[in-house]
Amino acid sequence: MKALIDIRNPASVLTLYDISLTERILRQLWVRGVREAWVLTDSRSLTLKTEFAYRFPMTVTTVNINDSLPEKPTDWIVLEGHGIYDDRILDLLVMATEDIRIDDSLNTTAPIAVKLHRIEMTGFLLDIFEKIKLMSKKIHSSDIRTMDVYVPFLRKSYVPTLRLVNERDNLREIENELFEKTFKSGLEWIAIYGYKIPVRELTRFCAKTLITPNQITAIAMVFRWVSIPLLFMHWIGLGLLLIVLFVILDSLDGKLARMTFRFSDQADWIDHGSVLPTRLGWYAGLGWHYSGGDYMSPVGLTTLATLVFIVSDDINWVIAKRLFKRTLFDITDFDVTVHLFTHRRNDMFVMLLGYLLGAGLYSFVFVCFWVFSTWMWHSCRIIYVVSFLGLHKK
Repeated sequence: MKALIDIRNPASVLTLYDISLTERILRQLWVRGVREAWVLTDSRSLTLKTEFAYRFPMTVTTVNINDSLPEKPTDWIVLEGHGIYDDRILDLLVMATEDIRIDDSLNTTAPIAVKLHRIEMTGFLLDIFEKIKLMSKKIHSSDIRTMDVYVPFLRKSYVPTLRLVNERDNLREIENELFEKTFKSGLEWIAIYGYKIPVRELTRFCAKTLITPNQITAIAMVFRWVSIPLLFMHWIGLGLLLIVLFVILDSLDGKLARMTFRFSDQADWIDHGSVLPTRLGWYAGLGWHYSGGDYMSPVGLTTLATLVFIVSDDINWVIAKRLFKRTLFDITDFDVTVHLFTHRRNDMFVMLLGYLLGAGLYSFVFVCFWVFSTWMWHSCRIIYVVSFLGLHKK
């Protein structure tokens, strides 16, 4: 499978998060297994970032309108270099086993998004593009307005993005729009109203540097694990500070990866696999400090019960995923709203604030009760949704 991208429009060189629109498309295609691209250009040269060659080892050939393409029949994906293509659109094109074009019924100026199956590209590109325009009107069309709007990974629903970018457009607004669309739904209050905007600006800054998502993940993991022994050693302030910094960096690495298409399955697996152990470690360390090292004291027993509720709530998460094919955070829009006020991510910010105000013990007891309340809510919610809404059958 090969890609043909028309970058003759001057807007193709405009950048979003420091990556040109054309390079964004090439990165997206590489992630989906496309390893060869032909780029139609005029007098301007194709400029790619230095890291492209080794991170996205794709064969990219520049051609002009009087050149011809290889005649051997193959699958071609035809796109415009100054377009923004949602991942779901490119997924559909890559997986299609027949000729298909993707349109937007509400936008007549949407960029070309065509898959030509086992076609022989003969002749000059000028003639080929005329043929493509004629063929695209006759082949099967898929409207983005009828595509599945739910994105499981992001736990949110929105119509796939298919739009052209012009030189007069406000690129900062487009960046903000893309960031908003890739910011997960079903998060806690502190994520939505606390650090989302700072993370967005940090993402914009880091995209212009040599900093990679994996480097941020590595630093976040150090903060995550080092905070646990600090809590047990009664370095509560420093431990809580590292936890808060970890939470922010844990958000930043994912946003930078999605904005620059630098993904790592290994980093993602390590990150998600560390969630439960470190959360148990945080509460165990805080409980050790505030119980004076006696888990049989009232505070110590509260700590042990909280550890049980943390594990039980993770089990609830697995149950919900199996029953509803969604997380506890986004079974319905109502659950998205309620999750703003559950303990996850919120709790350690509250703990740090309480510690700074000299009310660390009271804050710890409060967040322990918060964990119990979250577990109770999720348990009751699963029972209610199964018994009265029947969503597990859909």
